[in-house]
Amino acid sequence: VLLPMSRRPRRSTDFVPWSAAAAPGNMAGMHTDRNGMLVLDESACRALLRSTRLGRIALTDRALPMILPVGYACLDRDIVFRIGPGILARAADAEQVVCFETDWVDEQGDAAWSVAAIGHLSRVCDPELVDACRRIDLLRWSENLTRDSGTYIALSPRLITGRRRAG
Repeated sequence: VLLPMSRRPRRSTDFVPWSAAAAPGNMAGMHTDRNGMLVLDESACRALLRSTRLGRIALTDRALPMILPVGYACLDRDIVFRIGPGILARAADAEQVVCFETDWVDEQGDAAWSVAAIGHLSRVCDPELVDACRRIDLLRWSENLTRDSGTYIALSPRLITGRRRAG
């Protein structure tokens, strides 16, 4: 019997907490938006990006908008992905501007955060960077990828924004 999320006992694996330690930065200097959400600074956004492994990329393919789930990791100031052939490879080859988003919400929906990064996608071609990507334990969203297969692409963010709702 599956219980609704609100009635299930909380497990440690269900929760990705927001904490001051997870989001360094000057919290006093942050402000709220018109909806009462805390607007996060870049350092808080980058810390949250490092706390999850699954996100979504919004892009266009053949003039149609789409959102694709992706496993990711942060490498220096870039966000890197391991992909197979297809839409994301074409977008990286075209150096398409995309929006990447990741988020978290607690089971009750009281506390939540969201971070978005906008920039150009590109293939990772430098051998040292490819080796660095291989050393990262990237989540495999596609079952066709093995630890040693796939192509690495990177998003170099030009804009990073984030919001947090406290529970």
